[in-house]
Amino acid sequence: MSIAANELGRRENLRRFGYRLSTEAQRDSGAGLWDLLHSDFHFPSGRAPELDALSGPVRTAAEHYAAHLSELDDLMDACDAIHARILADGPEADLVEVYVEARDAYEDAVERFGELRRAVQERLDNAVN
Repeated sequence: MSIAANELGRRENLRRFGYRLSTEAQRDSGAGLWDLLHSDFHFPSGRAPELDALSGPVRTAAEHYAAHLSELDDLMDACDAIHARILADGPEADLVEVYVEARDAYEDAVERFGELRRAVQERLDNAVN
C-alpha cells in the first residue's frame, strides 16, 4: 500500500462518521465552513439559517466552532505528514515521539471541537426558548 493510499483510506474511514475536509476557499470563509457544519445541529425550524442570520452569541459560538474545523484539518495534516515519514524512514524513536505529540494535540482538539458543538447547540436551544 502506498503512503498516499494509506492516508486516503484513513480519511475515507473518517467520512463514514461525518468528517468532511474543508477546502481552502471554505477555510477563508466562516460562511463556507458553516455550510459544511450546520448539519451538526438541530434547528427548530428544520432549516439551518445562514451564518449572518444567527444572533450575536449564537453566531460567535458558530464562528468559533467553524474556525476550529480548520485547526483540526491542520493538525490532521501534520499527523499525516509525520506518519508518512515514519512509513518512509522507519519507526525511529524520535520520529514516533513527534507523532505521538502531534496525535495528542489532534485528539485534544477533537475533544474541544465536541465541546464547541455542544456550546453552539445550547445557544441555539436557548435562543428559541
